[in-house]
Amino acid sequence: MAAESIPKKQILKSCLIDESSDYDVVRLAVSHQGRSLMNARGEYKNNREIGLIAVNQDGKSLQYVSDELKKDEEIVLDAVKQNGLALQYASEDLKNNHNVVS
Repeated sequence: MAAESIPKKQILKSCLIDESSDYDVVRLAVSHQGRSLMNARGEYKNNREIGLIAVNQDGKSLQYVSDELKKDEEIVLDAVKQNGLALQYASEDLKNNHNVVS
């Protein structure tokens, strides 16, 4: 199902995604509510594009991306810029990275 064919009202009303949601639904949902990533399948939590969209919408959605993406400096930087409290969800290495914490 193409993202354009999904009524925005439906997405904005609940921003609910589940294990059966496809890429376009997940992408659209996290663009409106980053934390909706919490209900997505693991493959989407490990998808860099979806992770970037989610953390740019809500930095604290960093807690829902995969451990691998929590090591990605760009994703963590974007999350922390959006919400400084997101740093607590970054990998230990990035929590101590000068580029991230300064």
